[in-house]
Amino acid sequence: NIEEETSGQIKFREKIKGRVAARDIYDSLNNSVVVKSGEIITEELAELIQETAGVEEAEIRSVLTCEAKIGICSKCYGTNLAVHQLVEIGEAVGVIAAQSIGEPGTQLTLRTFHQGGTAQGGISETETKAFYEGQVRFEDIKTVEHNAVNEDGVEENRTIVIQKNGKINITDPESGKLLKRYLVPHGAHIYCNDGDLVRKEQVLFSSEPNSTQIIAEIPGFIKFADIEKGVTYKEEIDPQTGFAQHTIINWRSKLRANETREPRLVIVDESGEIRKTYPVPIKSNLYVEDGQKVVPGDIMAKVPRNLDRVGGDITAGLPKVTELFEARIPSDPAIVSEIDGYVSFGSQRRSSKEIKVKNDFGEEKVYYVQVGKHVLANEGDEVKAGDPMTDGAISPQDILRIQGPNAVQQYLVNEIQKVYQINAGVEINDKHLEVIVRQMLQKVRVEEPGDTDLLPGDLIDRSAFVEANEGIAEKVRITERGDAPARIQDNQLQKMRDIAKLNRELRKNGKNMIAFEPALQATSHPVLLGITSAALQTESVISAASFQETTKVLTDAAVAGKVDFLAGLKENVIVGKLIPAGTGIKKYRSIKLTGEAQEISENAEATDTENPADRESVLSEIE
Repeated sequence: NIEEETSGQIKFREKIKGRVAARDIYDSLNNSVVVKSGEIITEELAELIQETAGVEEAEIRSVLTCEAKIGICSKCYGTNLAVHQLVEIGEAVGVIAAQSIGEPGTQLTLRTFHQGGTAQGGISETETKAFYEGQVRFEDIKTVEHNAVNEDGVEENRTIVIQKNGKINITDPESGKLLKRYLVPHGAHIYCNDGDLVRKEQVLFSSEPNSTQIIAEIPGFIKFADIEKGVTYKEEIDPQTGFAQHTIINWRSKLRANETREPRLVIVDESGEIRKTYPVPIKSNLYVEDGQKVVPGDIMAKVPRNLDRVGGDITAGLPKVTELFEARIPSDPAIVSEIDGYVSFGSQRRSSKEIKVKNDFGEEKVYYVQVGKHVLANEGDEVKAGDPMTDGAISPQDILRIQGPNAVQQYLVNEIQKVYQINAGVEINDKHLEVIVRQMLQKVRVEEPGDTDLLPGDLIDRSAFVEANEGIAEKVRITERGDAPARIQDNQLQKMRDIAKLNRELRKNGKNMIAFEPALQATSHPVLLGITSAALQTESVISAASFQETTKVLTDAAVAGKVDFLAGLKENVIVGKLIPAGTGIKKYRSIKLTGEAQEISENAEATDTENPADRESVLSEIE
C-alpha cells in the first residue's frame, strides 16, 4: 500500500509507475475512477495521478505479496524497465534484480575517493511546504510560544513543537476530506495555525535533521545533576566560533562499585523545588549553564543524530547494505515497544534504568535501557507497537516479531534505498529490491504440526507449508469408529465426503455412526533469513551445494533423501541443461517448425548475412 511521502509527490509517482493497480484508484474528491484494477500504471497515468489532488494512496500489486509457487507472476512484477512493457513470461527477473543492486554497489566504494571519505556536513534546517491548497488541521500537536532573536538580530515569536508524533493534516475546506498528512518532529518550528487556509508551496514547518533537541517546557532555573567537569562532561573550544562547548562524555568506566550516576538537567522554581527533569545522553552538547534562567522553548541541549545513517564515508555504504541483506542484528540496536501504550519510567540500577509501557487493558512491558543512551520517549508519551524508544538502528528481527512480515519487508526496502540514494546518489527501482527481500522471507518455522506430516521446528518453504495444510483441509480425524468397516480405525485421517457417505449407510442400517472431528492444521511463524542463509536453505540441493558448505548440504540431502527437480537457473547450468528462463522455458521448448516454415527457416540460415535486406524479408515471412 503505497502512500505519498513527505519528501514529495515525485517519490509517490516513481513508486507506482510501471506497476499494476491491485484495486481501482479513486479520486476521493469527486469519487471518479482514475485507474482501473488490473491496469498498468503508465508514465502518463502516473502523471495524471500526481495532478489529481484527491489521490492520497494507491494499492498496487507487488512482488512481496505474490503467491506464485515458482518464480513471480508478471502482473505482480509489472513492466520490464528495459522496454517499458509488461514483463514477458520467462524473463530472468532475479538475475536482473541482483545485477541492478550489485552494479551501484561498486559506486558505494568509489564514492569515498570522489568525496574524500568524510561526512560532507548535513543541512542545518529543512522546510516542509504544503503540496496542496487546503485547510490546516493539527493532530496530537503540543506547542509553546518562544521569543528569540534571529540571525539578522530581529526578535521574533516562534511556535515550537514539544511533543513527538504530532501531525499536520491538509484537508479540503468544503468536504473535509484529507488531502495530505505530514509528520511533525519534536522541536520543529510551526508557521501556521490550526484552521488556517494555506496555499500551495506555503511553508508549514521547519526542522533540524542532524540533531534531536532537548527543549524546556516550563519556566525556571537550570540545575545540573551529576554533570561535573572532567567526570561526565568535557569542555572543548569550537575552532570556528571560539566559544567553549560542553559535551557529555562516557563516564561509566569512572564509576566506583555500587555508584550510580546519570547526567540530568533539572528545572527548579525560585524556591528550589524540582519542576521537571531531563536526562542528558552521552555525546550531547549543552546549551545552558548551571543556575541559568530558562523559558518555555529554550534549547537546553542537542543530541547529534547518528551521521553514519544519513551520510558519511564508506562505512555507511556497503557494510550497511550488507547488514540489511544479511538480516544481522545492529551493533547498537534501538529498544522497540512491543505493545501500544503509555510510557513511564521505573527505578534505576547501577548501569540501567527501567522504561515501562502500559496499555489500557493492564498489559505492561518493562525494558532496561543502559544509562547514557538517548531515550526518545518522555514520561506519559503514547507509543505504538514497533515505535523505537531509544536512539539506534531498529533490528529487522524485532520488526518481524512485533509488526509482522509486511512491515519488515517495507523496512528493508526503504532502508536499502536510503543507503543507495544518500551514499551513491543512485535510484534503484523498488521491484529489484522486492525480488531479493521476497526470497529472504520465503521460509516459515513450524510451531504446531497439527495433523500434517510436518515436524515442530521444521524450516520449510512457505508454499510447502500451505500445501501441507491444503492436503488435510478436507480431512477429518476419527475419534470413535462405531460400527465402521475394519479399514476405518481410531485416530485415522479420512476424507470428509467418504466418512459422510459411510455414516449415511450406517444410519440407514441402524448401526453406530463414526464420530470425528476436523483435522488440525499446522501453525507456523515467518522467518527472516539473510541472503547467504536463504541461498543455503533453497529447495535445490545442487544450487545450495555449489554455493557454500558443500559437504554439509550434500550430507543433509542424502540423509533426508531429497530430490532436486531442477526448477531454478543455477542447478540447470551446473548439470548442463537449458535454463528454465527466456526461450528455455517449457512453453517455447515444445514449439517445432514444420512444413513450409521449416523450409523458410533453412533458407534464412543459407541467406548471406551481409545482405540485411534479403535476411529481413525472409525473417518477415517466418513471422
